[in-house]
Amino acid sequence: METKAKKLKQQQLKQLKAEKKRKRQEEDQQLKQREAKRQRDLESAQLKQQRLLERQEEMKRQQLERQKQQELPPEKVAERNAEIQRFIQEELDKQAKIAQEKKKQQMQILQTVKVQRSGDEITAETGTTEGEVEYEVAL
Repeated sequence: METKAKKLKQQQLKQLKAEKKRKRQEEDQQLKQREAKRQRDLESAQLKQQRLLERQEEMKRQQLERQKQQELPPEKVAERNAEIQRFIQEELDKQAKIAQEKKKQQMQILQTVKVQRSGDEITAETGTTEGEVEYEVAL
C-alpha cells in the first residue's frame, strides 16, 4: 500500500510540478505579450511623432515656399524703388516749380506796387498818367 501511496504522491507531485510549469509558461507568455504590446505601442507613438514632425516640416516648407513666391525678385524690387524715387523727384520738382512761380508772382506784384508808388510820385511831379507809367514798366 505504501507503494500505491508513494505512487499517488509522486503522481500528485508530478501534476503539481506540471501545473506550476504550465502557470509559469502562461505567465511568461502573458509577460511576452505585454512586452510585445508595449513595444508596439512605443513604436506606434514614435511613428505618430515622426509623422507629426514630418507634417510640421512640410507645412513650414510650404509656408516658406509661399513667402518666397510672394516676394518680388530683386530686379522687380529695384525697378519699383526706382519708380518710387522718380515719383518723389517729380513731386519735389513740381513743388519747387510752384514755389518758384509763386515767388516770381510775388516779385512781380512787389515790382508793380513799387512802380505804382513811384508812378504816383512821378505823376504828382510831372503830371504823367498811370497808364503811361505802366506802359513804360512793361517795356
